[in-house]
Amino acid sequence: MPMTCQEAADRMAGWLDGELSPGEAELFARHLDRCPGCSATLRLLEGQRFAAPRLRVDPAVPGFWDGMDRALDREWARLEAGAVAGPSAALAGPWWRRELRLPASAALALAVAFVLTAGLSLWQAQALARQGQELAQVEARLDRELRLAATPRASPPVEPVGLVAHTPFRGSL
Repeated sequence: MPMTCQEAADRMAGWLDGELSPGEAELFARHLDRCPGCSATLRLLEGQRFAAPRLRVDPAVPGFWDGMDRALDREWARLEAGAVAGPSAALAGPWWRRELRLPASAALALAVAFVLTAGLSLWQAQALARQGQELAQVEARLDRELRLAATPRASPPVEPVGLVAHTPFRGSL
């Protein structure tokens, strides 16, 4: 099965470093023969690789590793002697009895954050309570209006209207 350009791009570093298996190297070479884009990319990478200056490796400082071993041995002896409490000693016991060490600025920042969070929570609870009261008042008004709209109003009593003929008296006009 032929190699795709993505597979070839994934194997370019291995090709340059000589780390591809013989089968992968053959597939990669066949792909390069067929694909001018991947061939150009590989030439570009080869040019960058050889253009980079070679790093000079200095020999290690004489006695460095011996000094490191001595320092580690001293630290191990101090930990075994109990001079310094290790991390397991700080985590012994239940969590509520563990010692918490914070710088003063961190403790102050934590306290301020706690107070602000508590204040904001109380303010939101009061605002929610006010909204609940206003909603209850609106619901009560709507309920009253619905009850009033559902009950028929009694119409005022109608007095019978009688027609009276009026005849003016003589000399009244």
